[in-house]
Amino acid sequence: YTSAQAIPQEIWLPGEPRQLEDLQNWLSELRGAKVHIKVPQRGKKFKLVETVNMNALQALNHHKLQRSVDLTARSQALEELRQGLNMDRAPLRIECYDISHTQGTNQVASMVVFEDGLPKKKDYRHFVIRGENGAGGVDDTAAMAEVLERRMHNLEKEDASFRFRPDLIVVDGGLPQVNAASKIITDPDIKIVGLAKRLEEVWIPGSDFPLILPRS
Repeated sequence: YTSAQAIPQEIWLPGEPRQLEDLQNWLSELRGAKVHIKVPQRGKKFKLVETVNMNALQALNHHKLQRSVDLTARSQALEELRQGLNMDRAPLRIECYDISHTQGTNQVASMVVFEDGLPKKKDYRHFVIRGENGAGGVDDTAAMAEVLERRMHNLEKEDASFRFRPDLIVVDGGLPQVNAASKIITDPDIKIVGLAKRLEEVWIPGSDFPLILPRS
């Protein structure tokens, strides 16, 4: 019996790897004892290696197929979003902003990021809302304006960790919030929408009525 974390004394492969001796020496050093790499030619060992190799190839092909299907689905979803929001190109980078607070105090904004339809968690950010006097914004609309101003300021810094320009910005709220955001985000290449949570209404700056996207 050999645990999954341990290096065994013998390793059977379906074919001899390049730099066999170097590989054996490296594994032996890690194990602290001699490791032998062998290629069985007949018998039970040969059949076992053949079966394991076949299973590995099938698993790899299944993984490639799943990735292909997932990529196709995400590409289709982004294209449908582009059409629904009347954008010139699919939104490859999407940034979403929300304001939270404790009974009106301790305001914090959160930014979540999607790239190619997948969450990019290392780009997530939190912003403490300062306001004019350091006590926070007067309301959520002012807080959203502040965080977007800071976001656009960071966009101009070449050394900023999130200097990549978003294609689509989604703010939490309806028409007042999205209109306020549109005064901050003046870049014509960045689309701004508001998302009203309860009915999932999509608000576009200057529109009198929300856009209702299909549930699918």
